[in-house]
Amino acid sequence: MKYYCLHHKPCIERKEYLLHFFAKHRIVNVEWIEEFLPDSKEVIEYKEVFSPHAADKSGKLSKAEISLLMKHGLAIEKIKYINDYGIIFEDDIQD
Repeated sequence: MKYYCLHHKPCIERKEYLLHFFAKHRIVNVEWIEEFLPDSKEVIEYKEVFSPHAADKSGKLSKAEISLLMKHGLAIEKIKYINDYGIIFEDDIQD
C-alpha cells in the first residue's frame, strides 16, 4: 500500500507534526504532494470552480481550495498507476 500526504509546503510545523504522527503509527514511505501552491501559475490560471461546498459559502472555490483539489487529482493519478491501494492524507489531520 502507498501513502500520500497533501501538504501546503509553507506550513513547516504541519510537516514536522506529521513526520512524528506517521512514525508513531508506523506509516512509512509517505510521498509528499507539495505542488500547486495557491499562488502558483497552475492554480491562478485554473478555471473558476463553482461548488455549494465552498468553505466561505460563496459558491466559488478559493485558490487554496483549488490548490487542494489539484493535489488530490495528482495523488489519485499516481494511485492509478501503482496497481495497489493508496491512502491520501491531508496535512491538517490530528491524532
